Amino acid sequence: MTTVQNNAITGPMIFTNATIIDPAQPDQRFGALRIEDGVITHLAADDSDFPKHSDIDTYIDCGGRIISPSFVDLRSFAIDATAAEV
Repeated sequence: MTTVQNNAITGPMIFTNATIIDPAQPDQRFGALRIEDGVITHLAADDSDFPKHSDIDTYIDCGGRIISPSFVDLRSFAIDATAAEV
C-alpha cells in the first residue's frame, strides 16, 4: 500500500511513459520503471513487461517527462567567476 510519510511517498509505484536518463548509459530511453522502498526494481520499454502484483496502487503517467537520478535542475550552468569579470 502506498502512503505518505514525512512528505515522501512510500510503497511500490510504477512510472510509465517516461524519458529515462541513466548516467551509466550513453543515451536516454523512453519507458517505464517500478520503484519499491526507494529502489528501482524494474526498468522496461513499458509496464507490460513488469511482474503483475496487486500491491501496486500508484501509477504515474509521466507524459514523456524526464526521470533522472539526483538532478535538481537540468538547465543549470557552471560559470567561471573570473571569466564573468572580463
